[in-house]
Formats: sequence, structure tokens, C-alpha cells
Amino acid sequence: MDTSKNNQNVAGVAELTPEPVFIRSLTQLRSLEGVKKNDMYAFHISLLKEEPGFNARDYSKPRYVKHIESLANQWIDNPSMIPPLMFVVKDGCIYVRDGHCRRRGALLANERLDKDNQIEFITCVPFRGNDLDQDLLILNSQMGEQLDYVEKAMMYERLANRGLTDDDIGARVKRSAQHVRVVRQIAMLPQKMQDYISEDVISYIPAIELVKQKGETKAVQIMDELVAELRAKVEASCAQSAPELPADPVTPVVEGGDATLTGTEGEQNNAPAEPPKAEEPPKVRVTQATLNKKLGGNKQRFTPTVKTTTVSLIKSLSAQIVPGQATATLTLTPDQVAAILALKDQLLEMEAPEDDSGDGKHPHDVLVEGGDEEPVAAPEVKAVAPEVDGDDKDQMSFTDFTVEPIEGDDISMSAEDIAALDQDVRNTSFF
Repeated sequence: MDTSKNNQNVAGVAELTPEPVFIRSLTQLRSLEGVKKNDMYAFHISLLKEEPGFNARDYSKPRYVKHIESLANQWIDNPSMIPPLMFVVKDGCIYVRDGHCRRRGALLANERLDKDNQIEFITCVPFRGNDLDQDLLILNSQMGEQLDYVEKAMMYERLANRGLTDDDIGARVKRSAQHVRVVRQIAMLPQKMQDYISEDVISYIPAIELVKQKGETKAVQIMDELVAELRAKVEASCAQSAPELPADPVTPVVEGGDATLTGTEGEQNNAPAEPPKAEEPPKVRVTQATLNKKLGGNKQRFTPTVKTTTVSLIKSLSAQIVPGQATATLTLTPDQVAAILALKDQLLEMEAPEDDSGDGKHPHDVLVEGGDEEPVAAPEVKAVAPEVDGDDKDQMSFTDFTVEPIEGDDISMSAEDIAALDQDVRNTSFF
């Protein structure tokens, strides 16, 4: 075995490894072999700017106000623990690319510090990348407060306007194209509905479906009514459980003059009363079940035949799913395929949105349905579910699934059997 090459590599490593020394100062440290200076900068806080419209965050939202408040306290108490900001030089200005909240926290801290202790310089490192890379930095940055779904939708739309497809965006943010396609739809919702999503009053999937089914104006009206009803219930419940406060003490009156209090009591009584703080409305959550109840409930049910077929299909899918696998291919019988197609027609008929345009289409359909595939009857289908986070997994509707046909033999089934099965589904109930 020839070990000469390995010996050369070991010798080369030994030559490059600096000998250990006893370090006495930073000046000596900078002069040592194996120590390099980086390209870190310290800018005066007045030189760091925010480019208007670059960051999708709305800093007036309560969670950002709270986050910036905590950063201001950290700037005052322990500024060395705050990571450096990232910047680019553009149009003669130094623009922040990562660390907008940290910059705002420093400005807020300076409002509370005396002149001698104010924060003057902030450590920064340059960001190397084009405009597209800078947009992706907002989405992929793991520091600080994360974007909510409305802000993500705005960023996805910006990337789409740069020419990226849903697949391109998904690959760059490490999410599926289906996730990008559905989240992008949030950008087209009414502002009020977007506010409800940002405030975590409703998940984005039920919000999208409500707008699709009822239209923008009616959907917002339904949400306003639901939120008002839920908040009234919470306030009534809190009022019933709140303990009774003791009556205000009566100030003693002395004949012949005003009563005078000394010491602490006098100081407290003479202190100006603080203005009452505006009470925030109680936090409520509109779930899919709440929406169903508001819309009249789902009183229809499956027939035993359709129910049995659906349960069998779900069990078959569950048995074939491999952990970590995104899709599963099923071999279905002609009866199962016919039942699925009939069920799909019924669902589309039941969930048709109110639309006055006359063409029967809705501006959100292209994104909700999640694909351009034409339905083709085949004995094998592949069910694909969009990628969702958290509680949204339990609130997905059937329209969030797409059935992609796979080439196979034609189904041999009589027209009478298909018509009978279809009529059976239509005459009976769903849910």
C-alpha cells in the first residue's frame, strides 16, 4: 500500500497548523498566524436606513411592537448578545437587509437612555447577493420574529413577479409547490380577511374557502358577525366571573376647613390620576366548526355505500403511506373510482361560489384547486395533499386535495351502474 501521498498530506497539514502560543493582548492576537480579520463594520446608527417596501413586516402589529420592546431592553441591559445586522450599499445609502427589528430596538433604546450612554455604533456585516437573494433572505432568516402567512404571501407574490414559478419558490424556501400555490392566494384576499389571519382569529385555509364560497364582501360580513358574537360571549363570561371590587373609601370632612393628609397618604391622593388604558378586545378564534354552525351546519350525510367506499379508500391510503413519503399510489376498483368522481361532482356543486360574472369561475379557483390537470377516469389515482402547518391540518377541506390521473386501462362499467351510483350519491346527504 502506497502511503507516501497520505504522509505528504499529513505533513502539509502540520506545516499549516500554527504552533500554540501564550496570548497576552488583542494586538498580539491580530498579528498571529492563523488569525484573520473579517469584513465586519461598525456603522453609526444614523447611517443605517430601511428601504421603503423591502420588508413585508407590518411593525404596527402587537407582536412586532412587543418584540422590538424586548430588543430595546436587551440593547440597554446586554447589547453584546445582539447579533450583527446585514446590509447592502444601494443608491448611495446603507440599507439594512437583516436586522430591521434590531435597528428599531436600538432607536427605541436611545429614546430612554441619557446622552452619554446612547447607542452610537452598530456592528454589521455585508450581504452578498442580488435582489432575488435579498428577498429570499427575509423568508429564510431564522433570527427574530418570523413572518406570518399574510406576509409570506406578499413575499411569494413578489418572487412570482420576478419570474419564479411555484416550484422555483418552493425549492428556494424548502417548501412544496402546493404550499406556495395555496399561500399565495392569501395575497388576493380582502384586507379585513388578511387582518383576521394575521391576528390568528382564523386559519388561512378556512378563510380562503369562505371567500371562495361566499365572495369577498359576504365572507368579510360573516367573519365580522362571528367575531362580534364570540367577543360578546367572552366579555359576558368574564363579567360573570369577575369579583366585585370594594367601594371607594369616603374622604373624611372636617368642619371649618378641608381635611389635610400628610406623609404617604397625602402624596398618593395629590398625585395626578393616570388615564385609563384602552382595553384590548378579547382574543377569539373562529374554527371550521364555528363557520359550519354559522352557515347553517352540515346536515347532509353520506349513504352507507359512499361511506363504506370512502372509509375503505382512507384505510387503504393509510396502510400504504411510508413515513416521510409525500405521496402514495393506490390501485382502485372501478366502483371506487366511480364513487370518487360522483362525490367530486357533488362537492363542486355544493361548494360553487356566488359569482355574478356569469362565467362560473372565481378568481381564486386557479390557486385553490392546485393544478391544471384535466380529470381522466383511470383505475389508478394519486391523492396529493398540500403542505400545511400546525392546527391547519385539522381544518383542510376536500377542495384542498387534487386527484391526478395515472395512465392505465379504461374502466369497463355499464352506464346504468354509473348513473345509478351517481344518483344514489346526489339523492342522499353528505356530512
